[in-house]
Amino acid sequence: MQVDDCLFCKMARNEIAVDKVYENDELFVINDIHPKAEVHQLIIFKEHYVNFMDPAISTQAGLQGLQALVNALPVLVEKDNLAKRGFRLVQNNGENAGQSVMHIHFHFLSDPKYRDQL
Repeated sequence: MQVDDCLFCKMARNEIAVDKVYENDELFVINDIHPKAEVHQLIIFKEHYVNFMDPAISTQAGLQGLQALVNALPVLVEKDNLAKRGFRLVQNNGENAGQSVMHIHFHFLSDPKYRDQL
């Protein structure tokens, strides 16, 4: 399912042109337009789920999206040469947690400045 007025759904349908740095059947990856790290990419599911509190995420399609995420991580790590440097994978659930676009997505970040931060 996709939502007509959702920014990320429009990107998934190619109604809004974005430079996808990686894509598979379930998700795509773009560089964040307001990066908070040297590497800051958004991993966006093509199917519309609000976040992990969305009951539909536990369906077969949602689980396939999560498996696609797991499969994409080694590709992203290799592409940006992050095996030794490390990375963070952040997902915010709800406005109070910092979620600004109500379509499930993950922040893939790598920067030495995060070394001593939770």
